[in-house]
This record gives sequence, C-alpha cells and structure tokens, in this order.
Amino acid sequence: MLCQIHIGIQRDSIRPFEDATDEWVWLRILELRQHGRSSQFKFSIRMAEFELELCSPLEGWARGVEPIDSPIGQQIIDIWCQMGMDDAEYTPGAAVSFMQRVRYLLQKHSSPSMALRTAMA
Repeated sequence: MLCQIHIGIQRDSIRPFEDATDEWVWLRILELRQHGRSSQFKFSIRMAEFELELCSPLEGWARGVEPIDSPIGQQIIDIWCQMGMDDAEYTPGAAVSFMQRVRYLLQKHSSPSMALRTAMA
C-alpha cells in the first residue's frame, strides 16, 4: 500500500501517510493559512483493490467526488465528504479527524483479526 498526504504546494508539504502526525497536519494547515498560502489538502492511496486521489478544492472552485467500485475506497470517500474535506474552507480539525478515521479503517482492513478483537473489547 502506498499512501501520501500533501498539504499546500511546496515540496516539503508531502508526507507518507504513516509519517503525517496529527500535530504536523494541524500546524501545517495553520502555518500556510497564516501566511496567505494555499492549504489545499491531497490524499492519495494505492492498494491492490483500488487507487484513489482526493483533493480539497482551491478557494472558489467546486469539486465533486465520484463513487468508486471498492468498498474500502468508497468508505474513504464517504469519510472525506463527512469531514467536509471537499470544501476549500475545511478546518484543521476536520483534516485531523479524516486522518484518524482513515488510519482506523486501514488498520481494520489490513488486520481483520485485530479489528474483531477491538470490536469485542
């Protein structure tokens, strides 16, 4: 699985998903916005079952998300929309919540026995 987060347009704005801490996401968005720069949020994932790239729109742009034929991919899209990440004015808290929910979903997907143990606890 290959998964990345990209916040803004600078080269230092790209992190592997597993290295993108909640704190880094929050602070990166705030820093870019304080300096009047783009805080566009991109999430890309490539798995055996599907490839998906989600991108918050630039201010003033509309962007839709098409459904895909993968249950886990569709769940990621649903989380994206529920958190308001399809809006140029998404909040840092929404971005962090999106990341947390996707981490949980991917953990559950990659380790069914672990997900079952967590659900039973």
